Amino acid sequence: MLVKGIMDINMIVPSAPGGQAELMIRTLSPLSQEVFGQPLIIQVRPGGGGAVGIELLNQAKPDGYTLAVGKASWLPREPPGRSSKSWPPVSRR
Repeated sequence: MLVKGIMDINMIVPSAPGGQAELMIRTLSPLSQEVFGQPLIIQVRPGGGGAVGIELLNQAKPDGYTLAVGKASWLPREPPGRSSKSWPPVSRR
């Protein structure tokens, strides 16, 4: 859960600089500052068809302050080095 004003929110964009994903995030960035009271740190990490940025997301501390934007095809069913049991559920049905 994000706590207002505690930490910066890191947003990973695993695609080419200046692309649609980065443009969308940079457009929404001021809204994030307004809503959450903390800046949105945008990290553009292209390479490997999105693998470089997604691996950075996989290595991030699971505190909810690191997010990524991209295509669903960049998210493997089971990330390298992790079993599906190590991922907490995002929501309950």
